[in-house]
Amino acid sequence: MPKQKLKQKPIILLCCLGLFFPLSYAFAGVVLDSHKYAWSNNVGYINFENVIVNDSALSGHAWSANKGFIKFNPALGGVSNDGAGNLSGSAWGEQLGWIDFDNVSIDGTTGKFSGTATGTLIGTLTFDCGFCDVETDWREADASDESSSGNGSGSFPNVSITPATLSNITIPNASLNTEFFTAVNPRQSAPIANNNIPPLFDIVSAPVPSTRENSAPIALSVVAGAIISMLALFVAKKIRVYRIAKTKTKNEII
Repeated sequence: MPKQKLKQKPIILLCCLGLFFPLSYAFAGVVLDSHKYAWSNNVGYINFENVIVNDSALSGHAWSANKGFIKFNPALGGVSNDGAGNLSGSAWGEQLGWIDFDNVSIDGTTGKFSGTATGTLIGTLTFDCGFCDVETDWREADASDESSSGNGSGSFPNVSITPATLSNITIPNASLNTEFFTAVNPRQSAPIANNNIPPLFDIVSAPVPSTRENSAPIALSVVAGAIISMLALFVAKKIRVYRIAKTKTKNEII
């Protein structure tokens, strides 16, 4: 048991921390399989299928059939994302050296790459030509909020609510099976005094006639309940006396 409790304590602590300090995360996107090729004027097509895009940087690697891997988060460099899709920094190619991405951007609403990356060996790497196209499912956070809210502000859309006008509403007695309520009338507007807000409706009630037929069953129920309570007390008292006498007799015999 002590070992199990020790194992449970870290889990409970993590749950508590999760309640008071919600985890923040950056949405990571991948390059779409049907839109993954950029074009270099020196080495041909570059496959971006294994490149990962998040709100702060690019990671993973691209692949050139002629020149090998291009790494996006090398130890001495890396390609950054400012959160709006504007890229900066450099990737590293095994046989291509440094590749500058300062003039490349990603559309925050469509995920489409545009612009050109450049390097001494790779030349000009183009992302949006007639025979190349690179897109990701990453989206800018603010753009996602705007598209979900529908009003471009990232907040709830304005909703105009028109109050309904009520006329006399008659409540059918058949559904209630009683004569307590006969109608609901809309309350007339009146000035609010002393912060007392009047109710919206007046419930028009009809008194229920008090007859001997209605009161007789109630009286019988009360009398029956009293008799049962008295009998229960009497039996409990007898049982208690019997137990005391039995205990006393046993002590005398001992």
